[in-house]
Amino acid sequence: MQQTYWFAAAFFSRGIVAKPMGTAHPLIAPYQTFQCKDGVIAIGGGNQTNWERIATVLGHPEWVGDARFGNGSQRLAHRAELVALMLGVLETDTVATWESRLSKAGVPVGPVQSIDQALNHAQVNAVGMVIDNLDDRAGVDRAIGCPIHFNDESPTRRGRAPLVGEHTGDVLLSFGFSDAEVRALIDLNAAFQPKPGTNVAFAPV
Repeated sequence: MQQTYWFAAAFFSRGIVAKPMGTAHPLIAPYQTFQCKDGVIAIGGGNQTNWERIATVLGHPEWVGDARFGNGSQRLAHRAELVALMLGVLETDTVATWESRLSKAGVPVGPVQSIDQALNHAQVNAVGMVIDNLDDRAGVDRAIGCPIHFNDESPTRRGRAPLVGEHTGDVLLSFGFSDAEVRALIDLNAAFQPKPGTNVAFAPV
């Protein structure tokens, strides 16, 4: 959403139509993901202080005095050169190493998680984003839950998902169709409702 905000502001104020930028920020550099030796890391050099910390941690304090990278505007103008230099260093070590060093220096940083890493992360489980859901047809399966809680209660819906077309009749009746009209629509295949006792995952084409 933050990215969309900046692109929208540039369009409304100056008519600039944004082009694809990957994970980079349109107004800040360096502020994106970088490839490391064993994975990808996100680094936020959102101000001059953080940029100086990044340069120091990466072992190149001389970058701070480089005319191409002296301030935010200069770093934006020379983003490609800056990213290439940073990658040359970051790719020599692991995500864990750089995360530790940058974090200790006070730089906003974090690893880019794979889907399995994200879904098994301690924080994800702590806020209830992954739940064990009981389905009377399929048993217990894992599902995505709502991380927002009200009075220590989660609004996450639990239980089995409805079959395709399971509530067709109820919906049509609620809109004023009669039982006979609903039956006729189903018989004509104009509406679909599974027969009792069936387990339909997808509606017929």
